[in-house]
Amino acid sequence: MRNTLKISLFFLVLVAVLLVIPNMVNAADLEANDETTLRNQINVATPDDVIVLTDNITVNGPIPVTGGKTITIDGQNFKITGSESWKTAGESGDQSIFTAVSAGNTITLRNITLENGPKYGVQAFDNGSVILDNVTINNCSFGG
Repeated sequence: MRNTLKISLFFLVLVAVLLVIPNMVNAADLEANDETTLRNQINVATPDDVIVLTDNITVNGPIPVTGGKTITIDGQNFKITGSESWKTAGESGDQSIFTAVSAGNTITLRNITLENGPKYGVQAFDNGSVILDNVTINNCSFGG
């Protein structure tokens, strides 16, 4: 009876470990060091992936997150800055650096500075979600 309990417990732990490993193996760190790469990585990211910045990035326009996406960006203490030409282009339309556009879209930002956005550094619109962890927002007309 005692051996049967040990064997059952062993297999229970083994099954639990095997269920966790595929999720850990499938997650990826996707690197970005410029605007084009950042946009591409957002498009290909799956919910377990983390987009990791490897340099400061200047963006020339808004980066909307759409299509039911859940993304995580770890800035590693780098900055994403709106270009001066974008900042002075006016404040109408989508002028946030990042926008979780609607329900089902979530942006998690950590260890990053967002600056020089014409309106917001980041916003959640129409039931989108934003999660911030160690995020600084500077010089955006309406803040975060």
